[in-house]
Amino acid sequence: MGKGEGRLALRVLEASRNQLFFAHRFLEQALFRLKWKAVRGITFGSDGEYFYYDERYVLRQYMQDPGQVVRGYLHTVMHCLYQHPFLAPSRRVYWDLAADIAAESLSEEILQDEQEQEAQQQRREVIKTLEAELGAMSAKKISHYLENHFLGKGRICGMGFSELCSLFRQDEHAMWYSEEPGTGRKEETEREERRTGREKQGTEREEIEEEQGAEEQERTERKQGETKRRGRRQTEKKQRRAEKKRRQAEGKQRQGERKQRQAARKQRQGEGERRQEERGRKL
Repeated sequence: MGKGEGRLALRVLEASRNQLFFAHRFLEQALFRLKWKAVRGITFGSDGEYFYYDERYVLRQYMQDPGQVVRGYLHTVMHCLYQHPFLAPSRRVYWDLAADIAAESLSEEILQDEQEQEAQQQRREVIKTLEAELGAMSAKKISHYLENHFLGKGRICGMGFSELCSLFRQDEHAMWYSEEPGTGRKEETEREERRTGREKQGTEREEIEEEQGAEEQERTERKQGETKRRGRRQTEKKQRRAEKKRRQAEGKQRQGERKQRQAARKQRQGEGERRQEERGRKL
């Protein structure tokens, strides 16, 4: 691939990352932690240090649907944020799918797409089913559940194991297991350095979760404040309406009293005229 197309693919990835950052600033550290590395013959992937991508794949995905590049990048970042590459067991068959489901569950909460494609609807249905079974979702819990569930050749939402793998796969995990330099894993010394950095990464994840929680609390407080203000405005409106009705009732009462006084005055005038007529007849 030419240098021009390579630069274009990188610009697409940077634009997708920036789009996520401007919409979800609490993810800043996670989004900007990975370094770009173009590798032929893969889709997306990461070993916790590099974000690996195939330039042709990036451009092809972007031409089909720019949102898929955003979702794919966020999916891979979620793997790193929750340390899926570092926790991967030697037996990967259930771990890969469990990690993908956990990453997609988090991505769905963050993105909340208004226009859902059929695949997204299917993923959400599976996620809701697993949440009902497991409660809080983690790759480890999902992996144990899948292993026990599929030992009996079970199905989830009518789908078998291979169908679920295809539905949730957004990136590649080969670099989680490979020991060869250049395929995602570093030499032993670099792996040791990365292991010592896990504690820092875990701290960053906690900070991100705290920031996310603070933002959610702020949104909740704003909603509560707005609800209280609406309640006060409605109460004031009802009070003004009641005051208006009271004044109207008082006005009607005063009109009635005026009419009564006018009627009494006419009655007295009639009686005076009648008495004068009687005196005139007597004379």
